[in-house]
Amino acid sequence: MAAHTGFSQVAFTAGSLSVLRVGDGSAALGTSATTVFIDEYSTSGTLIRSIALPTTVVGLNRRLTLDGNTSGVSSSEGLLSLSQDGKKLTLTGYDAPTGTASIATSASATYNRVVGVIDGTGNVNTSTALDIFNVQLISSAVADGNNLWISGGTANIYTATIGATTATSIVARTGRSLRIFNNQLYASQISGTAGPIITVGTGLPTTTGQTIAGLPGMPTTTPSGREFFFADLDPTIPGYDVLYIANSANTDGIAKYSLVGGNWVLDNVIAGQYTGLTGVVSGNEVTLYGIRFAASANKLFKITDASGYHAVMTATATDIATAAANTVFRGVSLSPTVTTTPVKLLSFTGKEVSNGVRLNWSTASEQNNSHYEIYRSGDGQHFTNLGSVKGNGTTNEILNYSFTDLSPLSGTAYYKLRQVDFDSHFEEFGPIPVKSSLQKNDLKVQVKDNSLQVSVFASTNSTSEIKVYNISGNALAKVSANLTSGWNTVEVPFAAGRGIYVVASKIGNEITKTKIAK
Repeated sequence: MAAHTGFSQVAFTAGSLSVLRVGDGSAALGTSATTVFIDEYSTSGTLIRSIALPTTVVGLNRRLTLDGNTSGVSSSEGLLSLSQDGKKLTLTGYDAPTGTASIATSASATYNRVVGVIDGTGNVNTSTALDIFNVQLISSAVADGNNLWISGGTANIYTATIGATTATSIVARTGRSLRIFNNQLYASQISGTAGPIITVGTGLPTTTGQTIAGLPGMPTTTPSGREFFFADLDPTIPGYDVLYIANSANTDGIAKYSLVGGNWVLDNVIAGQYTGLTGVVSGNEVTLYGIRFAASANKLFKITDASGYHAVMTATATDIATAAANTVFRGVSLSPTVTTTPVKLLSFTGKEVSNGVRLNWSTASEQNNSHYEIYRSGDGQHFTNLGSVKGNGTTNEILNYSFTDLSPLSGTAYYKLRQVDFDSHFEEFGPIPVKSSLQKNDLKVQVKDNSLQVSVFASTNSTSEIKVYNISGNALAKVSANLTSGWNTVEVPFAAGRGIYVVASKIGNEITKTKIAK
């Protein structure tokens, strides 16, 4: 992930559930921006811990708050998605302080719409802040690697990257829950005639001009779809063949469909109002976890459907947790997992040195490691590749690496490290801030008996004209030199007697001067 500022830093328990909760219980929920939590539960309903999403800006991380409980809004916000590799849990909200009135209809230029990404180790990243869904709610996002797809209250589904400040609309369509199954992007809907679940483009699209398609056989009446879950139960049918959909309309409830002869056929419906839904498949059995939605419900429940493919669900829902007073549950997902990374990074630091900014990092082990790429940004958002350092393939030894930025930015810059495998997969670390006092075309002079050793710092490859003046302004010595980016040493013959002199370096139209005593 692009930012590693964390608000938890504790790994999730394997096999646990993540539930999005709005409100801390201190006051009744209304229409203003409210605190958001990810509550981690065991599958039996025991609360393991709560992660508070940021309510203040910390480093690159933005605030992430949600509407309290506005009718017609709350069932469409706070939906959760887990990346198909199980590594990233995503949620969305507003970069607004708690208490901001009517946040779901706020101007997106004032209160950016934010995507939160949480990994298996508990790192929270809310650095993705976008001017989208103006005066409209934001519903959900899903991640695949560094790519994001975002849905909300206007007829646009967007794509962006983690940490971005801009997004691209890929299709003019309103979506609610976004999820990826078998490398295909899906969205649930609450309007239109394409049915409750649609495909968005082909695969995982990141360009404009995509099309949507309803799943064959699905009803064309106005849908009320929220979160959904595909399962593969029949080995004779390629791919997923059973679909469960949580719907907010009571008559739609939790709907189970099976793929029969190329069409999705409704098996049955468990009536009720629902928003969240996820599941675990074990053989022919599907264990569903979901959220009952309504002021009188507001519960986390469990259903074990052992009926299998194209059969009526006979099991009933068992409530395993209830939201506290003045709080509300929204989405539910399996928790992100901790995976073994190709490189175990021990440290990544940076500091100013005499000839630039030096970055140092250490690894405890490496696997299939091709190389490292170093990136720099002046604003923490837009990064430029500075160069690369060769990796060491596979090793269990502690190794130390370094890279020097010979042309650092003046002030604070942000550096990011990208580790690249031999198969081109990569993982990013950082960014880390490093402050540099070096100025563009800086100048240092060491006085010798019959010469001056002039050190010139050039921001790019260039030519410098170096002159030495007496205090009356008369030029006493002149040397021209070709400079490379970074620090350069130029020897200037100078045998004048004792006195005060001025050394000047001219690069382009910029002149840098310093006084010396001999």
